Amino acid sequence: MARPSRAQEPSKPSGEPPATPPAASNPPSPPTPGVLPSPGHDQPVFVAEQRKEASLDPLEPPSLPDLTHADATLDLDYTGAGIGQGSLGQTLTWMALLRGEIPLTTRAWHFGAAWDFASAASEGRGRTLIYGNPEVWVRGAGWHASGLVGGGGLGIVIPMPRDLDADGRSVLDAVRVIRPWDSAYFASDALTLRPTFDARLVLEPFVLQLRQGLDWSFDFSRDRSDILARIGSYFAVSPLPWTALGVELWQTYSVTQEVRDDQRAAITLAPSARVRLGPVQPGVSVLFPITTPLEGIARDYFAVRIHVRLALGETAELTY
Repeated sequence: MARPSRAQEPSKPSGEPPATPPAASNPPSPPTPGVLPSPGHDQPVFVAEQRKEASLDPLEPPSLPDLTHADATLDLDYTGAGIGQGSLGQTLTWMALLRGEIPLTTRAWHFGAAWDFASAASEGRGRTLIYGNPEVWVRGAGWHASGLVGGGGLGIVIPMPRDLDADGRSVLDAVRVIRPWDSAYFASDALTLRPTFDARLVLEPFVLQLRQGLDWSFDFSRDRSDILARIGSYFAVSPLPWTALGVELWQTYSVTQEVRDDQRAAITLAPSARVRLGPVQPGVSVLFPITTPLEGIARDYFAVRIHVRLALGETAELTY
């Protein structure tokens, strides 16, 4: 008997659903290294591991900013220094710097402010209490999973009114030499704009960070403007994940000030050590010049600085 053709084969009952091929297995894709999943993502969220891979949260340098932090932060720096001056002899001073920063929605943008106070006493003179000029700034940064971060910002230092005699002004100049990269904080009657460029590379356990900028200031009392160039670098190694041993090197160059050429550049070295204890990062560093201090104001100085950073809680999304 001949086999019926395909056209003559009986059809399946209409009530029986057509056979469908089995669904292909589609497992979730693995997490992308260096990218933090957004809330509600179906990938497992191991925040600590993802942050480590993305290199977003190394310990903060003593003077340079933490470029990609997700927390609102508060920093307190307390510095004690001895300054050698020709006109005033030996000046002993302490300085307290209060600095805060908050992320603006994401890690990409931050707003910050800083204010300094100082007390200084010279040989044969009484102690003088001086408040600095406050600074406010905004900065942005972009990052890559390889550990490279780049960005920039703009700050403005607002001059505060002061009524100082000649000795007080000399002490004010003396205080400026301890942190020459922030000398605008103790400049008299000068409004200062501070554009900056930032870069950081994290290759665990090493961290390299750089900041370069200009201080353009206008002195209302003298009716003139000046430019100060500054560059700071930081290198650190973390023998343990919660520790950092590093060194900062700062150079400032007074481009337009009326000083001798051999007094225009000031280079400061600052070895440091820091640890992370939960939300707190205490540290200590020393500062000393390796060239003539700022504009020849002082012969030399030596400073010890205690710095504490407190994370107040995450206020930024983890990705941007």
